Amino acid sequence: MPPLARHWLLALALLPGLGLSQAAAQSTTVPHTCTQAISLTQGGVGTSGLIGPAATIPSSMPTGGPAATNLTSGNSILVCGYIINMAAAGTAGLEYGTKTTNPCDTGTVPLTPTWSMGTTSFMTDGGSFFRGLSVPPGNTLCLVSATSAASIVVYYDNLPP
Repeated sequence: MPPLARHWLLALALLPGLGLSQAAAQSTTVPHTCTQAISLTQGGVGTSGLIGPAATIPSSMPTGGPAATNLTSGNSILVCGYIINMAAAGTAGLEYGTKTTNPCDTGTVPLTPTWSMGTTSFMTDGGSFFRGLSVPPGNTLCLVSATSAASIVVYYDNLPP
């Protein structure tokens, strides 16, 4: 066998040891587009359950409902974007948690900062792709408005974890 052929055979034999087979086995992440949207107008100060398992969403919703979407408790809520509009100067944000008496009254975790907004101002994240903002299975996504009435649109999807 000529020396050049031996070198090629040796190089081919060493390829799996270089980690190339592991790199080829890794998957590629495909962007996930959200396919659902909800809208809600919260009449005043408080917490409103937006999206969650059926047992966490009240049967009577604030004005502008039905905004609540019932999910199975095993699904995660993937948030792609949102628009929060304030009727007067105030604060608002998104959080998630479970329900003892009211949505998000137990185990509450902030999902966004609490924004201070002026009269007729809004906060928007208009992305159409999921970028990591998610609510774990069994929890409810809630709008919290501490000082004023608020309206919200949420673009989301729900998938098993």
